Amino acid sequence: MKNLKKLLLSAAMLISVTFLVTSCSSTKIVTDYNPGTNFNAYQTFSLLPFQKTNAKINQFDRERVKNAVIANMQNLGYTYSEQDTTADLQVGMVFTTKEKKSVTSYNAGYGGWYGPWGMGATHYSEYEYTEGTFVIDIFDTKERKLLWEAAAVSTLSEKQESPVVRERNINRFVKSIFNKYPSKS
Repeated sequence: MKNLKKLLLSAAMLISVTFLVTSCSSTKIVTDYNPGTNFNAYQTFSLLPFQKTNAKINQFDRERVKNAVIANMQNLGYTYSEQDTTADLQVGMVFTTKEKKSVTSYNAGYGGWYGPWGMGATHYSEYEYTEGTFVIDIFDTKERKLLWEAAAVSTLSEKQESPVVRERNINRFVKSIFNKYPSKS
């Protein structure tokens, strides 16, 4: 019974933090790669398991991300292989979260206009939020060398959305990352 409560609590926590793409309003994407890489030399890819981190992503969102990455790699002309040792490329994914705090100040009135006895005041507001970082690494399987890396940082939303909306948001988000992939042509 105790384990069931723990499992239900864990599941509730996983569901309560929605995936980073639900809020995509301020997503920053940074990529890097070796410009000497001939991406045409690679034909197949496989996925490495998600790396374990502090992020609470439910299994449904993991599958949505996995499917979106596969679809985007296939759109780039690569063939998916479930055999990670025989594929030309290996795609690794990491998702982390970090609690952050923001402080905003604004002035009201005419402080400073009337000398040290001004009529103004500064007001501060503080709020906490969760920032998510999603990293995609693409490696050459034989050389064991990093070829391309993308990191996307966004503020997470705790808004509950339907599975259809979540899938659409994840697909858009992953596509926006792969739009920065070097041309295979």
